[in-house]
Amino acid sequence: MKTCSCSESDLPALIKPNEDLLRKYVESVIKPRKQEKVLKILVDHSVAHPSSFKSKTITKEKLLKWGLSDGIVAQLRDNVSVFEETSHYISVTILLQQHTTQ
Repeated sequence: MKTCSCSESDLPALIKPNEDLLRKYVESVIKPRKQEKVLKILVDHSVAHPSSFKSKTITKEKLLKWGLSDGIVAQLRDNVSVFEETSHYISVTILLQQHTTQ
């Protein structure tokens, strides 16, 4: 049996559902008049975190079948990394980690 000599920091982070963070993401990349419709579609399909758009399971084709337009799909899929690098994403993530460890 092989054992991993890697530290916990080398392991990928578990993506915990966070609809508040998903809302902030949608608000940052989708025009205001379309935000609620987009959020409803995403929540109806159990998308609960911006990182879900990096998933190989949630494909462009799948998002289009859900009723999202090409432009919205592009916005959602192409801006995740930029959003994750913003101070807002980092501060929300830190607050959530502190809350779950208490």
